[in-house]
Formats: sequence, C-alpha cells, structure tokens
Amino acid sequence: MTNTTENNGEVQHSLADIIAKAKLVLEEPDPEIIQIARESTPTATYKRVLRVIPDLDTAKAARWLAVLRRNHGDKVFEETVSSFSKWSQQPCKAHAL
Repeated sequence: MTNTTENNGEVQHSLADIIAKAKLVLEEPDPEIIQIARESTPTATYKRVLRVIPDLDTAKAARWLAVLRRNHGDKVFEETVSSFSKWSQQPCKAHAL
C-alpha cells in the first residue's frame, strides 16, 4: 500500500514510495543517469534516459529519481543517492557557489 496524499488534485507520494520506485537506478547508479535526474524535469529525465539506455524500467526509475529531487529538494536527492552508493559524485556547479 502506498503512502500518498492529495494536494490541489495532485497525488503526492511519500519519500519512501518514491525511493522504492527509483530503486533500480539507485542500487547500481550510473553517473550519467544520476546527472540527468539531477538537472532535468521528471518527464525530460524519462525521455533522455530512454535515449541513453533503451530500457523502460530504467527510464521510469530515473523519472522517479527526478520526482524525488523536484518534490523533496536537492539536499534530499544528494543524500539519497549517496546513501545507496559509495560512488563519488562531482558536486553540481550550483552547489559550489
């Protein structure tokens, strides 16, 4: 059962639900996919990832990772990615300012 709320007619998924849906790309992070999710809208992430890796499940999981960033912010996004991987990330230019 998913933990969701409705806000102005939009369904808001809990952080745990979003992480579960993004798990495929979090468990074995590809730096290119993470970067796409870091800098793109959820829909653009889906389309861009599908061009890089023609796999619907991966594209959907990447889209959810972008939803996580949009709904919960850059800090939660970075903490979530880091918690799933020992992969060393280059900080986004915006964070270096």
